[in-house]
Amino acid sequence: MNERPATIEELICAAEARLRADPTQVKTVIEDLAHLEAQGYPAGPATVLIFDGNARVMSGDFAGARPVLEKGLALSTELEEPTLQVRALTGLAVLHVGTGAYGQALEYHMQSMQLARTLENGGLLSRSLIYVGSLYAALRNFEQAQAYHREAVEHAASAGRSTFMARLALATDEAQLGHLEEALQQRRELLVEARQTASRAEEAFVLADLAANLLQLDQRAEARQLASEALKRAEALGLQLEKGQALIILASLDIREGQFESAHQALHEVLEIGQRLASIQLLIPVHEELSRLFEQQGDFAGALRHTRVHYELKSSELTRLAERRSQVLEAELKVELLRQQAEEKERQNLALVAINEHLRETQKRLQYAATHDALTGLLVRTALEETVEDDLLLSPERRRALFMIDVDHFKQINDALGHHVGDRFLQELARRLRGALRPTDIVARQGGDEFTIYLRELDSPEEAVALGQQLLRDIAAPVQVEGHLLNVTVSIGIAVYPDDGRDVMTLEKHADLALYRAKEQRHQVCRFQKPAD
Repeated sequence: MNERPATIEELICAAEARLRADPTQVKTVIEDLAHLEAQGYPAGPATVLIFDGNARVMSGDFAGARPVLEKGLALSTELEEPTLQVRALTGLAVLHVGTGAYGQALEYHMQSMQLARTLENGGLLSRSLIYVGSLYAALRNFEQAQAYHREAVEHAASAGRSTFMARLALATDEAQLGHLEEALQQRRELLVEARQTASRAEEAFVLADLAANLLQLDQRAEARQLASEALKRAEALGLQLEKGQALIILASLDIREGQFESAHQALHEVLEIGQRLASIQLLIPVHEELSRLFEQQGDFAGALRHTRVHYELKSSELTRLAERRSQVLEAELKVELLRQQAEEKERQNLALVAINEHLRETQKRLQYAATHDALTGLLVRTALEETVEDDLLLSPERRRALFMIDVDHFKQINDALGHHVGDRFLQELARRLRGALRPTDIVARQGGDEFTIYLRELDSPEEAVALGQQLLRDIAAPVQVEGHLLNVTVSIGIAVYPDDGRDVMTLEKHADLALYRAKEQRHQVCRFQKPAD
């Protein structure tokens, strides 16, 4: 009995499975696909173009990828091969993300997703949803990313396709939202699955993520083991981004353990990779770790140099983030407008007025969200830093102080009572901090359980310490949350302007050092002390 010939879609899925197992086989896979037309598959040339274009995108050759993918899209459209169209559209979307054109990327993603829905192809739809979710994750809208990634899992599962990449993206969303234990459990399960299926690329991805997760939870031994494995896998597969991430983790561990020479070598290798790839994802953390390394070695000038580069990169990235959000917002409005025109063309003008109003309101919300913490309503770190810098420029002669505040044993509250109780606790603490300050002072949330206070008026360094001690008394009453009586104890590190620094970055660093000493010596309030000559 003759076997049924494979469909073009089945052959493409098999080729994609080969690449997931070993990305280094991309040239061999494309060469094999080049024979499809001779084997009776008219869509063979379009398939080769789309695979070649997507391979170029993955390697960062965006200029070379674009004409190849556009030609593949045109040919697959002419041949009426919608599954190939979906892949070409997705490739063009990822390409535009790589070049920073997020609005155009979203338009391509939406076309790809709509076509996959029309085909009722759960596998392709899942892939489109993963990429759309990843786009929103890049915009730091992790709740929306999570919604897309959950839908991706559902569609992949219903189609009998692998849910691995969708669940890996979901684990990243959980980690970014601060749910580190949940992310850790998901990633452990994914690592077991990747090893069982012998997917080397998927194993490399999850190893790097898992090692970073463990480092965040201060599980150093296992973090080192998995980061070393991730490094080997990434080097074998030519995955430069994952290699850089693994090296950063290993360097961070080396710094903590006093192995400065190996940390230095690893970080400079990451710096070279980051500069070659122009990867802000590597450059921001590598300069942060280099600052820590030089500080640990006593080279404060070197530490400050890298701190400034780190700050400049983060500020630049925030600017780009705002631009990309605007691009995506415009793309969302464009898609929405087209949908409304198709459904109710006669209401076009009214719909446009509503959309413009929505745009203005959304821009206001984006501006507020960019400067304020969603949980507490306090300023975020970058907004406070800009305020402090402006204030120092306006009145450089006035003495000020910066407090770094860290809640003692906050992780125990989250672990024992749940994140919702922890969030309520932080909201109450933020309210108390605001209430304890003078009208001229500013309080901000650094992230997690860390807060910053900026005192605009100060007579002496001694007054700063006294105000810190008074602050402890003002917020000390236990917090009642859902029947639980929670004690409020914090540690405070203080840096005074201009004695301990003349710019916000130096003041933050010295307040952080004072906070570290306060925790280490179990003093609740400590002021920065310069190292003895």
